[in-house]
Amino acid sequence: MNIFNKARFSLTVLALIGLISLFLLFVSPKTVKITADGNSVEASKYSLNVFDNSGSLIFSTSPLNDYFYIDSNKEHLELNLIDSNNGNLLDQFLITTSSLFFNKRILIWDTIGNNSKGKLNANYKIEEIENGIKLTRNIKFEKIKADGIGQVLKYCSGCIISDDRKRAFFNGDTITSSKTALASKLNLTAFALGENEFFLPGSKKIFIIEPDGTVKAEIDTRESEVFLQEKWNLLEFKTPLNTKNSISLTINIKV
Repeated sequence: MNIFNKARFSLTVLALIGLISLFLLFVSPKTVKITADGNSVEASKYSLNVFDNSGSLIFSTSPLNDYFYIDSNKEHLELNLIDSNNGNLLDQFLITTSSLFFNKRILIWDTIGNNSKGKLNANYKIEEIENGIKLTRNIKFEKIKADGIGQVLKYCSGCIISDDRKRAFFNGDTITSSKTALASKLNLTAFALGENEFFLPGSKKIFIIEPDGTVKAEIDTRESEVFLQEKWNLLEFKTPLNTKNSISLTINIKV
């Protein structure tokens, strides 16, 4: 096969792949749920929800709970969620080709909302990775440029938050003797934090743990500063926005 025939063959294959992908794109319903190792991620109107293999909620995330930062000021990312969907045609093409040719599951959740500064678009992409998921937010503000985003996870009721240095974290106004006793039972050292106080230095991973000691999720903190609002079951990861207004959390979901 000469060079011309090789080029023509390659173009034919690419065209065929494109036609197959487009056909599947139009005949397949939009992806609103992905499943990996028995765990599932589902997109609803107001949030993304992650369930374990028994159907119990591990955590949820929503722009209504997220924050944005300008200098030292902190505000809700979205006060009102105007619309949400599972991505445009280009997003669905990415989902279809990733699943068909790379066996890689992706879920897109796109939201339009507003806050005190105007309208914004918050796009959430869930990618299946080895032993977990990668959650990436792309934020587009209409009128402003934020310094950072507070990525918030609403974690399972009754679960405990700990780190890779075997410390269990509670807020000072919610800690009780029964909670410190439970931490001790799980071989964790209990620490009380103020509601707007960072986690103690040195944490590289944060764990969501059930009272029986089962680790439900392992979160790579990377360059984030971590806050806890225990009475609302909220974990916030304050992360600087990069030049593309994109931030991500890598979360390992335990089976």
